[in-house]
Amino acid sequence: MWRIPLSDMNFDHRESEAVQQVLDSGWLTMGPLTKQFEEAFAQRHGAAAAVAVTNCTCALELVYRYIFELTQKRGTIVVPDITFVATANAVISAGGTPLLCDIESPVRPFLCPVALENLLHSRSDIAAVVLVHYAGYDAGAETIAEICLRHNVYLVEDCAHAPGGTTASGKPLGTIGLAGCFSFFSNKNLATGEGGMILSHDHGLIQRTSMGRSHGLTSSTHARHSSQSPNYNVMFPGHNYRCTEITAALGLVQLEKLEEGNRRRRELTLLYKQLLDPVAGVQVLLADETTVRQSDCHILPVIFEDVAAREKVIEALAQAAIQMSHHYRSIHSFAWYASHQEFAHGPFNNSDAFSARELTLPLHPKLGEAEVQEVCDTITKAMA
Repeated sequence: MWRIPLSDMNFDHRESEAVQQVLDSGWLTMGPLTKQFEEAFAQRHGAAAAVAVTNCTCALELVYRYIFELTQKRGTIVVPDITFVATANAVISAGGTPLLCDIESPVRPFLCPVALENLLHSRSDIAAVVLVHYAGYDAGAETIAEICLRHNVYLVEDCAHAPGGTTASGKPLGTIGLAGCFSFFSNKNLATGEGGMILSHDHGLIQRTSMGRSHGLTSSTHARHSSQSPNYNVMFPGHNYRCTEITAALGLVQLEKLEEGNRRRRELTLLYKQLLDPVAGVQVLLADETTVRQSDCHILPVIFEDVAAREKVIEALAQAAIQMSHHYRSIHSFAWYASHQEFAHGPFNNSDAFSARELTLPLHPKLGEAEVQEVCDTITKAMA
């Protein structure tokens, strides 16, 4: 249907061979490859340890539950209004209350430090803050971490877009707060279909989430199989958020490709900026050369001067069979959240303006320069 797709998996024979080896082994669920993937991912990001889970939503929920246990309350967690809805949904699944907060500006879709400070001064029930590294760019992690420290609340990094990204000082995203949560969905820089990872320096969190992903058990099925001992205990009611060996096998191959894939994404992002900078009324988001070097450039968001310009471009791209997307609609505007005003802390002037004018263009390592040129030519003609 799409001549130029929004994203494409960076797979070859290595992924097929890795999966076949798992099938040949006869062990499909959370075993030695899962442990190997965890160790490699933690080492790649300079973290003490990692816990592989079913997806990023599960990762967030497990971390939220741990925070509620630490604070001894079913507390409130601040969530930016611009993010995939899973960031907020997982708070509710963990038994807490998401508190939606505006972003910095209509062209900076990151949690607003000023609005956050106001919330932390006015609310005593806030247990944590979630910082979303939108598009793979540092959302001001070190600044937000300092704010959280002063107010004695935990910081969680939603790194669904950000494997391999860093702060301006070079710290890997996902290692600044209490935990970083990553996604390996099919369109991600590191793709396994489904899958997620928790990174942390906190031993208690690693231990608790490791048990929490597997029913609260003190040992895994593979550990009991390897030791020939059937004994285990249940320390608390957990869930089944386990990682499969197929996911881990794909993840190990994809991790080897991550650096080169991210380099290619950065290269294409700068090409988009070069081609679209002369076009009045459209702006490639966050794409100055210094910032791009720190990002993994997961997606290519652009901002239009108004809604009418955005609609013209959407029509032109669709007619040219060029796929596009929207990252994201303001969470507070979704029907369910709009009917639960207790989750909103407006106004949301910046997130509403951003949401109305943002469009996401094709970006992936297999994308060619000629395809980028065609996308930009189509936009240029539509904006003329």
